[in-house]
Amino acid sequence: MEVHQSILVNHLASRKRRNSQFSLRSFAKVLEISPGQLSNLMRGKKNLTTKQAVKIIEKLNLSEEESMDLIRGLHPKLKNIAHDIQDEHILADDEFKLISNWHHFAILSLANVRGNQASPSWISTRIGIDPLSAQLALERLLRLKMIEIKNGKFRQITRPLNTKSDIPSRVIRDYHQQNLRLASEKLESVPVDLREFSAITMAVDPKKMSKAKKMISEFKQRLCKELETKDATEVYTLSMQLFPLTVQEEK
Repeated sequence: MEVHQSILVNHLASRKRRNSQFSLRSFAKVLEISPGQLSNLMRGKKNLTTKQAVKIIEKLNLSEEESMDLIRGLHPKLKNIAHDIQDEHILADDEFKLISNWHHFAILSLANVRGNQASPSWISTRIGIDPLSAQLALERLLRLKMIEIKNGKFRQITRPLNTKSDIPSRVIRDYHQQNLRLASEKLESVPVDLREFSAITMAVDPKKMSKAKKMISEFKQRLCKELETKDATEVYTLSMQLFPLTVQEEK
C-alpha cells in the first residue's frame, strides 16, 4: 500500500470511529476533491498529484512525520513541477507550499555562510528555531534535491528560487505574512546599525505599477549580487511593500 493510501485509509477509519455516519463522500468534501478521485486514490487506481498531496497535508493537518512520508512518496514527481526561466527556478504554487515556512529559505541562504554545518543544532542556533524543525527542514530540502551535503557542509544545488508573480495565492500570502511578523519582531530586537527600516508615502499613477514592480525586481537582484559574497557570515531578508493607502475611486 502506498503512503498516501495508508494515510487516507487510517484517517477515514479514525473519523468513522468518532462518527459512524461519516462516509467517503464526507471525507472527499473535507479534502475538497471528488468522491470518485478519493476512491481511486485509496484503492491505488490513480497516482497522487502534488495538488492533492498539498490538500491532504493541509486539510488533515498532518504531523511533520506524516507530511514527510507523503512528500517522500511523492518525490519522483516533484522534479517535473517547476520550470526554469532564465537563471531562476520558478516554483509552482503547490511545490512552494512544501517549503513555504520562512526557515526553509533561511537554511538555503545559510549554505552560503562561511563555516556552515549540516547540523540541525547549528542551524537551529543560527536562525533561532528548535532543533526538530531544523532537522525536518534539512531532510525536506535534501529529499526535494534543493541541497546536498558533503564533508559536513551543505550547499544549494538548485538555481535561485522564485515564485510566480501577479497570481493570487494563499500560500504566497501566508509566506509574506510570516516575513511581516518577523520584521516586526526584528524591529524591536535587532540594533539599528544592523538593520534598515524606512518608508516613503507618495501620490502615484496606478498605471505605472507594472514599471514600479520591474524597478523593484531589478533593484533586488542588484542588491543581492552586491551583498552575497564568499565572506558572508549572516542571513538577511529584504522585504519590500508598495501598496495603496487610498480607497480606489469608483469610475
